[in-house]
Amino acid sequence: MTGSAEVIAWIGGLSGLAAVVLNIVVALRGGAWGMADRLGKMEARLMAMIVENKQEAEERGDKRHLEIDRRLETHEHDIGEGLRALQQKIHEVEKWSRDEFVRRDDFQDAIRRIETVATGTSSKIDTMQTLMVKIAAAIGGGPTRLSETP
Repeated sequence: MTGSAEVIAWIGGLSGLAAVVLNIVVALRGGAWGMADRLGKMEARLMAMIVENKQEAEERGDKRHLEIDRRLETHEHDIGEGLRALQQKIHEVEKWSRDEFVRRDDFQDAIRRIETVATGTSSKIDTMQTLMVKIAAAIGGGPTRLSETP
């Protein structure tokens, strides 16, 4: 019976080993199952955090976008106002130039009139000088020519 005792001992050892292996498998399987469950919960929490952060980022982005839009509108208004003021100033300069400066043709006409008056005046002065010389000569005390005047 030594042989059967050995077989029984061997079977007992084998069953003990099988129990240990079975416990390990069950622990691993249960642990893996539990791990999968924990990983699933972690994934769900992470997804919730991602969605929440995404919404917050979109809200911040919207606020920034609105702020940028507001600033752009302000700058557009300021630039438009500046351009309108510049346009008004140009209009005022044009009106002032129109009122203060003479057009070329008008200026040339005025110069011709001045030259005509100057020519007429010059001939009248020459006539008066000649007359004065004649009067002076007739009186007898003055130079007989204009070139003789001191």
